[in-house]
Amino acid sequence: MARQYRSPHAKGAHLQLDFNCPAVYYRVNREIDADISQMSLDEIDRKILKFVQVNGSATHAEIAHAVPLSASQIQRRVKRLEDEKIISGYVAIVDRAKLGYRVSAFTSVSLRNQKGDDAEKFHAEIAKISSVTECVIVSGASDYMLRIIAPDLESLSHVIRSELLALPMVEHVSSQIIFETVKSETAVPV
Repeated sequence: MARQYRSPHAKGAHLQLDFNCPAVYYRVNREIDADISQMSLDEIDRKILKFVQVNGSATHAEIAHAVPLSASQIQRRVKRLEDEKIISGYVAIVDRAKLGYRVSAFTSVSLRNQKGDDAEKFHAEIAKISSVTECVIVSGASDYMLRIIAPDLESLSHVIRSELLALPMVEHVSSQIIFETVKSETAVPV
């Protein structure tokens, strides 16, 4: 189901993660400036990263059972991976549907002007909208792709019409409702 919207400001006129069960995981930084192969990662580091991405609440002793090192050596390596920002944080993954967020959409947004401070103002405004769980700059016909969650279609429509299209720098918004998530991974290949 796709919906097209036009901003009243237009002249004439881009990874829910829907999860089945709560879990804690180590979020691996996807925005590392340097190539991961240039980091001082060895096979042990890669095994640790693979393990903690699947079971982020594991203790160092539990990781040591899967990786041939002592718990204290695991602790030092995990600390180094954190210090180097390869492991950038810890979160709990919750089932959004069980919290009442049953609708999810990918929404593309085009700004009237990418010059000046319109983009920075847009970034600041998007950060305030809790229903927007992800915002990325994309290439192509749109400037941004958002992932928006909502309890129902009426609430999604309200976010788009009353929050996104109310922003004066927004020219065009187009949404695609997500019917079903076929694959959603938090783990990064290492």
